[in-house]
Amino acid sequence: MRFYLSSRYDGKLALREIRDKLIAMGHGPCSSWLDEREPLDIQVDDVGLELLQRYVLQDVAEILDCDTFVHFQNNNRPNIRGGALVEFGIALANEKKLIVVGDRTHIFDFMPVVTHFATTGEFLAWAEKER
Repeated sequence: MRFYLSSRYDGKLALREIRDKLIAMGHGPCSSWLDEREPLDIQVDDVGLELLQRYVLQDVAEILDCDTFVHFQNNNRPNIRGGALVEFGIALANEKKLIVVGDRTHIFDFMPVVTHFATTGEFLAWAEKER
């Protein structure tokens, strides 16, 4: 299964570990944003237009290519920039399997097509069975 992993930008280090576990299970990731070299606290205004456009087109292509879109919600820190919410919308509109890990934070997390896992451990246990 090919997963697109989504979260706040500053959560990408934790998601790299999850990605590596999914790869070890035999799953294929579609989340190259996890390997971007920009600092975790970078702001959109700090990045040039060409690089931003390259990143966004890559993200959209990878969302369209994935089987399952997984959003990891940091239960203590809301998503203030909104990029992950746009990604969620793209996945929803393209009928991807949708998973939310962590607290449900907006009305769309309660849609019947969204699978919810309270913890990363629960999600990884499910992913192990889905190999």
